[in-house]
Amino acid sequence: MIIDQKTIIKYFDLVIKDLKDVTFFSVSNTLTENNHFNTNSDKERKEFVFLTKSIKEFALTFNYFEAKGSNGWLKLTQTGIDLKNSNLGHVKYNKRSKKQSMTRFEKLSLLFIALGLIFSVYQFNINDSLKNENESIKSKHNSLIIKTTLYKKQIDSLTNTIEEIKLKPKKVNL
Repeated sequence: MIIDQKTIIKYFDLVIKDLKDVTFFSVSNTLTENNHFNTNSDKERKEFVFLTKSIKEFALTFNYFEAKGSNGWLKLTQTGIDLKNSNLGHVKYNKRSKKQSMTRFEKLSLLFIALGLIFSVYQFNINDSLKNENESIKSKHNSLIIKTTLYKKQIDSLTNTIEEIKLKPKKVNL
């Protein structure tokens, strides 16, 4: 007979939830006292015995139960007590209690994000300095344009004066 993991966890969670005495209990008694499983027929009794055995093995594997004597009596370990007090059930408790380290992909992703942010900040700072430099160059360019127009006017006026001097007849002193 095969019972899937989901069913074992479901009944295991019911046993943990319904436990009154964490130092001395039986899985089969807990399930039957709380009417979680019917044992009217032979088939149901066989399933029930196999289920209780599976629950015990499951709980011993995850260190929730500890045997107390040889007649199937059990007690909760500290992990089992923590599970009962958390009111979460095996799956949620197991996820919460496991400390998951970052995978290689997550570490690389974090590295690339950090490098991207650093590069963005660097580009932003460079962009500001380039804007300042550009404004400075524009103002120098404008001042040079003004100076060249002034020099052109001066050249034109000097050229006109030279032309006038050339055109004026020279007085000859005799």
